[in-house]
Amino acid sequence: MGIRTQEELGRPVKNFQQATEYILSISAAAAVAKTGSQTTVSQPKKRKTITSAFDKPLINANFTAAEHIRLITAMVTFVGYQIPSHAFRTTYQQQQQQAHAAVHGAAEESAAAALDRCLEQLLVSLLDIQSRARLQTRTSGKSAADTPAWAELLKRTSVAVTEILGQMSWSSFVTIMLGILRDTTPVMVKTALEELGGTLSLRAAITKADVPHLVPLIGALVGILESQTATKDLTAEGAGVQRGCLFCLKQLAGILGNHSAETWTTILSTGVKFLASSDISIRCEAISCLTTVIVTVKTSVLPRLPEFLPGLLEHVHQLLSGKAQDTASLLTAIDALEAIVSILTAFISPQLPKILAIVAQCATKTVQPTLKDSFSGKVVRIRGILCGDVPFRVMFGAFKETYGALRQTEVFSIFNDSLKKARTGDILSMQREIVDFLFTVFDTREDLPSALDALSLVALRMPESSFKGLFMKLYQWATQDGLQRKKLLTFYQIVERLTDALKHLFIIYAANVVSHAVTIMSAFHVEKSAGSISESDRQTETDVLITILDVLTRFFKYDTTGYFNADQCDVLNQPLVDQLDNYREPESYKRLVEHLIPAITGFSVCLNDDSLWKPLHYQVLLKTRHDEAAVRVAALQSIESLVESMGESYSNLLPEAVTFLVELSAEDDELVEAQCARTKATIEKVLGDSSIWRNAV
Repeated sequence: MGIRTQEELGRPVKNFQQATEYILSISAAAAVAKTGSQTTVSQPKKRKTITSAFDKPLINANFTAAEHIRLITAMVTFVGYQIPSHAFRTTYQQQQQQAHAAVHGAAEESAAAALDRCLEQLLVSLLDIQSRARLQTRTSGKSAADTPAWAELLKRTSVAVTEILGQMSWSSFVTIMLGILRDTTPVMVKTALEELGGTLSLRAAITKADVPHLVPLIGALVGILESQTATKDLTAEGAGVQRGCLFCLKQLAGILGNHSAETWTTILSTGVKFLASSDISIRCEAISCLTTVIVTVKTSVLPRLPEFLPGLLEHVHQLLSGKAQDTASLLTAIDALEAIVSILTAFISPQLPKILAIVAQCATKTVQPTLKDSFSGKVVRIRGILCGDVPFRVMFGAFKETYGALRQTEVFSIFNDSLKKARTGDILSMQREIVDFLFTVFDTREDLPSALDALSLVALRMPESSFKGLFMKLYQWATQDGLQRKKLLTFYQIVERLTDALKHLFIIYAANVVSHAVTIMSAFHVEKSAGSISESDRQTETDVLITILDVLTRFFKYDTTGYFNADQCDVLNQPLVDQLDNYREPESYKRLVEHLIPAITGFSVCLNDDSLWKPLHYQVLLKTRHDEAAVRVAALQSIESLVESMGESYSNLLPEAVTFLVELSAEDDELVEAQCARTKATIEKVLGDSSIWRNAV
């Protein structure tokens, strides 16, 4: 095919063959333009191959840049529209057969073969044009007039290349790609890799018969990567080539993974090498490549597990624990972790502590809003697999190791999820180890809420004999060393949580708790405590009292056996009501009263006997004469709550209340006077008698 003259180039293109010949002559025209020779050549000249240097101008010497680029764009657009046409395919095959028959006397090749040969030549030239256009659009210093023309050419060429690839057989396509990948120009190689990766992504178009044709691509891609690795200074184009090669290897791993062990081991080894790349995008492609190998070959990868799994998990951890919010990096890392956990569940026990640390890190990772739902969904699935499919004994060992190193609440949360899904037999067989571990957490009070959840989950699975032993061990642990405030606080928080879990079943253990609670309420009363204590200890004492009140409130609520009778009333009445005048400083007292009033009210409801209400009620009324105004307000609030809970039954207690309330009506303190008015109004509303106070006066 000769180089076209200026006159020939300027003529209208009438058919596909003329457009093809024009495009195939572009490289030759570029070579002539470089030497400054005339474009008219008397002898046919072989067109330049794709290995021509990129410093050769693409435009003809007799055209301005913009004119030539637009003409080439028109030709490429025409070709792109014609290729997918079935009518063109049939017509072109017939023309080729007639032409060969006329010249050679017989059809030397089939129409399909002739079409493939034409498409091969056209694809090589279009890729060359595409590479040059990409280079020109990225080159600085281009005139503003030329840049849009190059961009349009790049766009149209990409469309034409895509259409050609849709018509070519895999054998022809691979042959062309192998030739292009030997090109030493990074721009050309990168362009070819992009087209190769995109084509390989269409797996539905690949049949079993095509698979053998794809195997040589692995060797070519690995060769390019090795040559790139030998280069000391990695350029942007070089990094793009490496990413393209790894992406293509990832696609080939999904297609050829089960073809032979040599195939996937080659891809696996290559991916492992690039985990150490300094470029994060290359590392992500390497991780993605390894992930595809795992997903494709599944347990066949087990013999190579020690070779790559520790390094892969380490790099996944780095990506997820870094400050970068790159969407591709996070998705690549979480996809790799999900593949490892879901496919290799039974074989990851040596790496399970590391995996738990990574999953815990994911829970605290801040991701972009567009990525949040997808990322969170994958984390939930990973946690579900770990907690549901990993044996509990394995999970517990890994949890202790991980928690000991990280002390993260999220790690404990994963363990609690595992407890929920574990079989009762597995939990009971490890009951001693679990309880011992929880006691170490109770000693330090780190992650106490999570430890309380774990203890509740274990307690619900225990038989009564085992639970009784556990409770007595807890009681002894909290009380054997005297009044250790932190331990007492932990103990009553445990009792509170166990009561919520077991409800009325826990009331049989209330005797020890109530007797000890009475002692503590007396010991921590401001009028009975000896000596001065630090502010921290004083705050802890308030927390202990509040927790005791919450425990008693739950006892009163869940008592269905009548445990709290007259005897318990005598034991609890005075210590409970005395907390009304346990005034130390305003803020702590306010917190105490918020929990005390529900306890007093719950106690009265639990007793459900007006003969037992009277001593309780009278003790509360006496607190309305306390010197501290805040105590008087709290006592009035308690009476108001008792009225609301007792309803009309309060009428039996009203006579003894009237005297105290009338006295408070003349109170100098505004807060006391206001609360007294509210209490009197509540009594009138509940009893339905507005003349109570007039008669009293």
